[in-house]
Amino acid sequence: MSEYAFYQGDTFITLGTLAEISKETGIAERMLRYYSFASSQKRNPNGRAVIKIEEEDNGLRKTIN
Repeated sequence: MSEYAFYQGDTFITLGTLAEISKETGIAERMLRYYSFASSQKRNPNGRAVIKIEEEDNGLRKTIN
């Protein structure tokens, strides 16, 4: 499963799967997926953002936009 970081503006809120973030924040998974789209982040640069986190082969994490 993929992990995501959830931000409100520049403030980090939580990290986890979409289901975990949804449960913790009360925001529907459908809306969290919407917040991950580049178009959503472009329209609301200081709004909510969901960033996908992926692991590299060497075990270090990197973000994918």
